[in-house]
Parts: sequence; C-alpha cells; structure tokens
Amino acid sequence: MIIAIDGPSASGKSTTAKGVAEKLGFTHLDTGAMYRAVTWGLKNAEITADDIETICHFLSEIEIYFDATNRIHLNGADVSREIRSGDISSRVSAVSSVPEVREKMVTIQRQIAKFTF
Repeated sequence: MIIAIDGPSASGKSTTAKGVAEKLGFTHLDTGAMYRAVTWGLKNAEITADDIETICHFLSEIEIYFDATNRIHLNGADVSREIRSGDISSRVSAVSSVPEVREKMVTIQRQIAKFTF
C-alpha cells in the first residue's frame, strides 16, 4: 500500500507521514527530500531551473538513495542537513515543477518501492 500526503511547504507533511508509517508499520519514503536533494545538487552545480538541457544532463548522472537510517544521499554524499536550508526551500518549488525532474524522481521512487515494499 502506498499513501501520499500533499500540501504546502512546512505544513507538517513529513512529520505526519513518519507518524502514519510508524503506526501502520510501513516504510516511509520522503519524496520531498528527493526533490530537495536535486535542488541542492543543481544549486551547487550552478544550474538554474530554466536550463532544461543542462538539468537533463545532470539528472542522467545522479544517484539518490536513502541509507538504513533514512538519511538522503546524492552522488554518495549525505545531504540530509543541507537540503533543509531556507535557500533550498525557496528554490525547490521551481525545480520540482520541471517535468523532467518529476519524471526522474518518479522513476527512482518506483525503483525504491519495488525493492522496499
């Protein structure tokens, strides 16, 4: 079973999802963290949200995964703390609205679900 929680930034989606997952014995997949990780990676690579061609190249070379403690890694680096900054929060909406980013994240999410659930 997959449960999705949607809502605005900082509305408590992750906290609610973690609680629901724990209560029901489900695995929690923080998809928002995935978009934040991509946003962080693009920012550090100095790629803007309107540079679709470069974003597509960036996406073709990334590896995103969660470790056993549910910390998120981008290309081998734990970015769990960095992705929660105000700067990333202010950029993530623009990045997550890029169709190619959404497509890549859904692909990764399905791969994780296949091996986790």
